[in-house]
Parts: sequence; structure tokens; C-alpha cells
Amino acid sequence: KVAEAGITSVDWIILQEQELALIQTLHAQGKLPIRVNVIVPFELLKAAGGFKSDDPLQLRLGSAIIFVDGYLDSKTAALQEPYSDDPENKGKMNLTEQELKSSVGQVLDRGLQPTIHAMGDRAIDTILQVIEKAKEKARFRIEQAAVLNPHLIKRLGAQDIVVSVQPGMVPTEFIVWHATEHLGAERAKWLHPLKTLINEGVKVAG
Repeated sequence: KVAEAGITSVDWIILQEQELALIQTLHAQGKLPIRVNVIVPFELLKAAGGFKSDDPLQLRLGSAIIFVDGYLDSKTAALQEPYSDDPENKGKMNLTEQELKSSVGQVLDRGLQPTIHAMGDRAIDTILQVIEKAKEKARFRIEQAAVLNPHLIKRLGAQDIVVSVQPGMVPTEFIVWHATEHLGAERAKWLHPLKTLINEGVKVAG
């Protein structure tokens, strides 16, 4: 169905180790009619060591994803200031700046693109600090980058970063999750600011 729709390539973010074998089997059987770029969770980086493809243009292990924070709907996305309706809660960082730097280094050592999941402005700021201090230049990718502000957007535009946005989530964030209630009116204005990202020269995918 995907190929029939005219889509020629996809990113496949795997969730379980078994998927690695499944993808390779499908490829060996000629059942992947489109190009597939596999993104493996950082925790499965070792397990992906034996990943093989006889045609890297058709199937390749291209990236590892690192989860720096959680999600807005569970209020675990890491924010600079507390959630408006939960004054003791700023969300949760899964990694310190130093731990993120170490994880990124391991991904780069494998020759893979670092894909970093971050929804909150505190998590995005931490990622940018690691990238801005990095000696080895690489094309980073940030998944979500939901809660932004003008300063963060300027910093994103100054780096060779691809921001993978989720525009389909915007109605859900406001209608179902009630973003204005949880984030406040000012922060909610900078939730998934797709047009501003494009206008500021940030490389956007999604």
C-alpha cells in the first residue's frame, strides 16, 4: 500500500530486538518494495551489531535514537518552567548532559546518525549544548522538538540539525490534551511552531 501511494522510502524506528531479524528476512525475501532506513533505540545498539544488508541503498541501519525526556501527555516532557497546572512538576530528564554526550559519542563511533527524542524546552536546550560543544560535526536529528521559544529556534537554525516534527499532533495537543491549560498561553504559542521553524531556516522533516 505504501509503495502504491508513491512513497519510495521510509524510516523504520524499531521497538523490539526481534524486528531487526524481521526486517532482514523481509529484505532477503525481496518483500521490501521501498527503501528502508532503520533507526534502532540506543539500548539495542549492541544487539544491532550483526545487522546485515547486501544492498545498503535499499536497506540500511542508519541511526540510533536516544530518548532524552518523556511526553507532554504524561507531563514527563522536560520543561524549563513547571507545567502551568502542576507547579511542582517540570517533567523528567532521562539523561544528564554528560550522559547524553557519552551516548552520542557511542552512536557516532558506530558511524550512525544520532536521532534524539526531546519534547520539552529543557531537553532541547540540553541537546543543543551537547551539539554546540561537540568537536566532531555530524548531522543530528531531533524527534518532536515540541515546546520551543525564539532563542531555541535561532540556535536550531545555526546548527546542521534536522527537526522531525509531528504536525498531525497539533490538533490533538490543543483539543485533546488542552495545551493552553497545561503549558499556559505564552508557551502554548510556541508548541510545534512549524511555520516559524521553516522561516528561520531550520531543516524540517515530518
